[in-house]
Amino acid sequence: MDFQDAKDNFIKAARNGAASIMLWKGTEIPIRDLIIKELLPLAYEGLKKCTINPNDIHRYLEVIEKRAKGNSGSRWSVLSYRQLKKNMKQDDAVIALTEAIYENQQTLDPVSNWPIIPKRFKVRSSAGLAKHIMSTQLLTVNENDMADMATTIMNWKNIHHVPVLNDENELCGLLTWSHMTEYLKERSDFTTAKVGDLMVKEVISVAPETDLETVYELLEKNHIGCVPVVNKSSLVGIITLKDMTEI
Repeated sequence: MDFQDAKDNFIKAARNGAASIMLWKGTEIPIRDLIIKELLPLAYEGLKKCTINPNDIHRYLEVIEKRAKGNSGSRWSVLSYRQLKKNMKQDDAVIALTEAIYENQQTLDPVSNWPIIPKRFKVRSSAGLAKHIMSTQLLTVNENDMADMATTIMNWKNIHHVPVLNDENELCGLLTWSHMTEYLKERSDFTTAKVGDLMVKEVISVAPETDLETVYELLEKNHIGCVPVVNKSSLVGIITLKDMTEI
């Protein structure tokens, strides 16, 4: 095989996985057919010539064949993660995926037999600290950004709380729907306002090691919908009241 063809096949496999169309002996062939009809028979004959135990040959090549016909580990992970994301935040979906991998591994079944995780998968909660449940995929704005742009993004993303950072990337405020509503009661619009004009400047925050009971008490006592999680002046996450009620 020409080196360039081999290189192209490698790139296709990396990008498209089992959906790839490979070039084999000058002909395009789906990767599943290439494995099952071409490569496995070649592997079988090669191992047989090396006097490998036929039972061992069948045992190990059958694993490859089942993965080619069904799901590989990467394909299972992708499909399961997409299911979980329908009802979970990204952080929770990753935790659920990891737990499901562990549980499936304990059955000793090959990955080709693993069922796709249902989107209602229940995760056993062992959370005790803020860092265990905080969201780390954060949308932030700068205090000098235009407020109109920030609120448009919040509306587009359906987000009610956005941490505000200064030019040193330190937490300096919080932009919320409720405070924007109060701001508009006094002014007709905020098309010329900056985020710093609307944001809450006195922000209640917690550390990653703060226990969840304390977090909940802060939310309830101060009648707030979220608390940023800060580590040495750097924003590392955010916890909403919804996050707390879910556990």
